[in-house]
Amino acid sequence: MESMRSDIKPENILLHKTSIKLADFGLAKRITDPSGHFQKGCGTPEYAAPELLYGRPYGTKSDLFSLGVVMYVLLFGNFPFTVASAAALQRLDRFSDGEDIRDMSCLHPSNPIWNTVSAQAQEVLRGLLAVDPTDRYSASDLLAHRWLTQGNVTPSAGYDVEPTLANNDDSVRIQNCIEMGFAELICRGFEVLKHNQNGKTSHAHRTTLRYDVATHSVSWTPASTLHQHPRKHFKVHPRTIFLKDVVAVASGCDASRAFAKMKHQTIKDDHCLSLVTESRTLDLETETKGQQTYLVEGLTRLVQMAKQPTLPNVQGNVISTK
Repeated sequence: MESMRSDIKPENILLHKTSIKLADFGLAKRITDPSGHFQKGCGTPEYAAPELLYGRPYGTKSDLFSLGVVMYVLLFGNFPFTVASAAALQRLDRFSDGEDIRDMSCLHPSNPIWNTVSAQAQEVLRGLLAVDPTDRYSASDLLAHRWLTQGNVTPSAGYDVEPTLANNDDSVRIQNCIEMGFAELICRGFEVLKHNQNGKTSHAHRTTLRYDVATHSVSWTPASTLHQHPRKHFKVHPRTIFLKDVVAVASGCDASRAFAKMKHQTIKDDHCLSLVTESRTLDLETETKGQQTYLVEGLTRLVQMAKQPTLPNVQGNVISTK
């Protein structure tokens, strides 16, 4: 008897020394016939096979597509589709009916990102990311491929590898993965306490901080909306700051008047941070010191990317184009 995972993504892959395990089998299915198909779409849209987004029957090869997306992310530090596609996916509340909105033209051989991996790796990625399941690799095809059976291989001859990427390849990939992970997390929402920017009130309200890839902005729900419409969704009346307007991401309680009335209470300096613009501040409090550090570092990177004057030449890079 076999099983189909249905939600393969980096968050569900656990590493311990040389051991690798899959976690979160809430959507997994036991199958008695490997050629059988399922109908109801499930999983995470960014990693879902096209047939799931099209609402078509799917089988075990849908897991191989998800594995291909994970492999692309691990090799290049970004998704195999464009920024606009990523932004649209993040706005999906459910799987589309008959539509895959991803632009995966970055898989074309002309994409310079292919310069950094071998021809065998390219072959595997295209085999796993084939749109048509009949053209897609099976698990047996993947395990038998020479990229896995022959050991170490080098990038193909004739490619003009960019020196900055070739000389510092691993660190660039790791940094890209960290940035992408933070952006993906905050796109889904990060719970914080929001303080009044003028210090007019001595209490904060709980809200969800969200990042929008398309506009390079962060949004939250103001206290007035929560009080007047407590059951309304976050997206009804959000407040927004565009990251290109942020002049500093400050940690601690001293960067803003918002924390002044809280000094005599239990607020901790290493739980506070502020997004500072010319006209206002966004003053936040986290539950732990680690969350504050994570937000300060992640938001600082997003602000730097939002201020970049030009887009990079790698079409598929979701993070570095901000």
